[in-house]
Amino acid sequence: MIFSSKLGEIGGQTVLKKISDAKPELMSKKGAANFWHFYPAGTSYNCILHFTQLMKSKEFKRFDMGSEDLNLKRYGKVKPPLYNLDEIKGFNISLICGSGDLLASPLDYNWLHT
Repeated sequence: MIFSSKLGEIGGQTVLKKISDAKPELMSKKGAANFWHFYPAGTSYNCILHFTQLMKSKEFKRFDMGSEDLNLKRYGKVKPPLYNLDEIKGFNISLICGSGDLLASPLDYNWLHT
């Protein structure tokens, strides 16, 4: 067991279920220990906020600065512009998804792939 109590193990799996895997019990104990050792890492509050904005708007656009004035100063527009995926050239991009992964589902994969 990677948690100090059964309650901690149940709580840890609940958090994992909310933020990534639909079935956290399938993760090995070593994998879960690794996850909790580094979580949260590799991102910032603004990255999480931007991800939330993207999910709510269902548009692939730049970070919304929170006010029309700040957006105007940064982008020259009151709303953040959409990303132009046609401008991404010169390197390969891999798309990876899993049927039980809440962050990279087949539905999202198919949407991005088209």
